Amino acid sequence: FRSGREFENNTSAGRQYSSCILATALQGSRSKMPRPEQFSANIGMLFTELPFMKRFQAAYAAGFSVVEINTQDMFDVPAVDLRGALNDANLKLALFNMRSTSRLGEAAQPGKEKEFEKCLQITKEYCIELNCKTVHCMAGDVHQDTEAQMPVFINNLKRAAEVLGPLGVTVCIEPLNERLRPNYFLKSNHMAAGILSEVGSKHVKLLFDFYHTQIIGGDLTMALYEYLPATGHLQLAGVPDRHEPDNTQEVNYDFILAELDKLEYNGYLG
Repeated sequence: FRSGREFENNTSAGRQYSSCILATALQGSRSKMPRPEQFSANIGMLFTELPFMKRFQAAYAAGFSVVEINTQDMFDVPAVDLRGALNDANLKLALFNMRSTSRLGEAAQPGKEKEFEKCLQITKEYCIELNCKTVHCMAGDVHQDTEAQMPVFINNLKRAAEVLGPLGVTVCIEPLNERLRPNYFLKSNHMAAGILSEVGSKHVKLLFDFYHTQIIGGDLTMALYEYLPATGHLQLAGVPDRHEPDNTQEVNYDFILAELDKLEYNGYLG
């Protein structure tokens, strides 16, 4: 999963071999779903030994048919060029982080509503050009005016739904664990669910990340069953180190994927 350079010279034999690795590494023998084409390579975190624009081909060569992007690097590239890179590698884009003026976003930052609106319009342009139907809206850190943050976040999410919803785009919000991001505003799936209820839009959903959820409170299976109805996208990684989701890490993803099989989950897994 980390290596891209060895796959730069893409051959059908190499792709067939790496596709087998992809299918077996995450699925395990007991799980029928998700299917290999449901796995979305986050090229903001994978193949980072390569320049950004070469990671699309690396993802394809490693057996992926879908990618997602969690960095702002993509906005340094015109949307039309990104579309070309996706098409050249025969890839779909499952999700990207909305344009923001800071690494962790400004959706819950009082006084930055104008910046959020500008970023929202740029995000809309990229959604259209890239035919991407899911975006991640980041809240930013806890603000000194904490009481004002919640209404600002809710209003900005309503605005995002108003702008992106007619395009068929789902806006997701994701809690981040405090070990990794101690000051991030959105701290739990429970908190996110309350916000979704206040926003009240079918176009705003949860980004459920098994890695963050395990560190925040564990009880992954029960959390999955509780929050999947409100979820627009799933992500996974090894715990505790955010490495590959294999048997060197503490989460038994073979079991988790079998639960997704029972739930007949047919969305993407980043």
